[in-house]
Amino acid sequence: AAAPAPMPPPAPRLPHLSSAALAAQEVAASVASRAARFHEMFVSSNPTLAAAVTSGEGSATLRKLRSLATSLSDESLYSTVNPKVPLAGSWTTFADVRALRQLASLLDQPLDRVLMAASLACRLGFAKKKAPPEAAAAAGQAEAGGAQARAAGGGLPPLSASATSAPEFMAAPEGGGEVSPRDASSGARIALLVDSKLAASLMMSNLAAGLKQHAVTLYEVGKIPAESLDAFLEAAAEVERPHELELLEYFDHAISLRIAAASLRAACPGRPLDIVRTESLRELGSSKLARLLGRSYGLAVSMAPLLSHSETVFTRGTGVPHAGPLAPAMVSPWARLALYAAVGAGPPSVLLRRGTRLRSLPAPLASAPSVLLTSWSGETSSAKAGGALVAINELLLLSPVLVQAYDAAPSRAAQVSFPLRAADLHPDLLSLEVAANGAGGGGSAEAGGGDGSGGGAGAGSGDASGGVAAGGAGAEAVAARVVQCLRLQGTFGFVQLVRLSGEWVPLDLHLGLPLFDVALCEEVCSSIQRDGLLREAAAPALAAAAEGWLGRVIDFAGAYSRVADRAAGRNDTSPAFCPAASAVDDGAAAGAPLPLVDLIFDGASIGRFDEAEHRC
Repeated sequence: AAAPAPMPPPAPRLPHLSSAALAAQEVAASVASRAARFHEMFVSSNPTLAAAVTSGEGSATLRKLRSLATSLSDESLYSTVNPKVPLAGSWTTFADVRALRQLASLLDQPLDRVLMAASLACRLGFAKKKAPPEAAAAAGQAEAGGAQARAAGGGLPPLSASATSAPEFMAAPEGGGEVSPRDASSGARIALLVDSKLAASLMMSNLAAGLKQHAVTLYEVGKIPAESLDAFLEAAAEVERPHELELLEYFDHAISLRIAAASLRAACPGRPLDIVRTESLRELGSSKLARLLGRSYGLAVSMAPLLSHSETVFTRGTGVPHAGPLAPAMVSPWARLALYAAVGAGPPSVLLRRGTRLRSLPAPLASAPSVLLTSWSGETSSAKAGGALVAINELLLLSPVLVQAYDAAPSRAAQVSFPLRAADLHPDLLSLEVAANGAGGGGSAEAGGGDGSGGGAGAGSGDASGGVAAGGAGAEAVAARVVQCLRLQGTFGFVQLVRLSGEWVPLDLHLGLPLFDVALCEEVCSSIQRDGLLREAAAPALAAAAEGWLGRVIDFAGAYSRVADRAAGRNDTSPAFCPAASAVDDGAAAGAPLPLVDLIFDGASIGRFDEAEHRC
């Protein structure tokens, strides 16, 4: 008999599905069916879209998202995640910041909401925050602590736009105190600070081929970084002085900037040099500016003079050595009067309070060819002595005004660079220095007297006045006496002089690099390299020289701003000017006190001004 046919294997037993699982399967099948119909209606019917999906490229929106993701994570771009890119200038110049803005626009959502979503994705583990190596360990410890807190039931801390709208490095210093500077030996960058006028001069297309693109970078980004400095110097090397006198100023700016950049880099080998537009720094605000300077730069050098006080970057309190104005008092009219009082020489000058009304020019000014008017905001103008009264009274409606005897003829003006050569420092000037140092508190002596008739600072330096102007000394000799008297050999800049009544007298003092005169700029740069002023060992002397000059101005201004309080019998003798005030104050002259009395410098001494006594 035939063997019986084998029995078929039993059918596999279907797993027992709960009602919930069956419902999930039905939902999945429904979604798959709807997806298939969607693909047939909208993708398969569009050959272009179907080809893009098949190739894996995706739609235009998806390609845009991929491009933005690349911009956010690519460290080779000019972005905040690139450790070689200093965090300065406008935020819109960074590639990752622009990518976030474009993502917000693509999603049609506010930027703050996109930032909060990115923060939430990082905290939930869907994304990873890029961090520099030195911050990785701290971030890991913080994440471990957060995980323990969540395990204990704490959950995620609440989100807020303020926590994600500004990067951590832009936060204000803790406690509002001074920012610890980066050690100069670590190779911190050098900042050459220039104003908007110089940036605009470089924009001229006929200066040199290839220079305009660097000018655009300086104007839009806020700086020419050290990585682009070689290309800038190569383009600027083609600039030559023209024959047209009306264009000479613009070409001189470009040539002087080229000389200054090359000299600074040669004087500090191995330290990157950035050319920074001061407006881009002022836009950051006080605390952010102080933090940026303290962390990114080891030395700052300002062009001199800057276009206006509103573009001047004051660095006192940041710990960064600065060849330039440390505080607003150094660019206020107080600085000029302190200079004249210290050396006992200068043009006849009158400092008038706001609201004062002059009926006639004071006698020392009436005989001058013209007068120089300087408002408290730093704006200067000159006028003929015969018609200056109306201009003075108009300015006095807005601010205090410094009125000085002046001669606008080019042959009557001179600029002398410093530091000086050793041969220019004479032993006989030591007595002048001692006399001027002893007269540093001359303003306080007048304040204590109360009547204002004393010589003040100038009275104590009457011998110094004779030393400066004796025998009609040349401009170089007068400048040498000024520099040695004020102990400025540790820094660099130039003394501005004017010739009145056959004698050279100091008009103003500027710390920094003169980028308006090629010959003067070359002199200062050669002096820097000759004396090694930018070496690490010379940094304390450079800072001490600027601080010493600022201290003189502070003492002078504080003394004269207390005169009215003492005369009125008030016992509060605290100075109106606080030396510890922030050096990066947003107000151009916020750190300089307004004059409480009218002052006059007659060419030798400082005193109280009374129009009736000094009338012609």
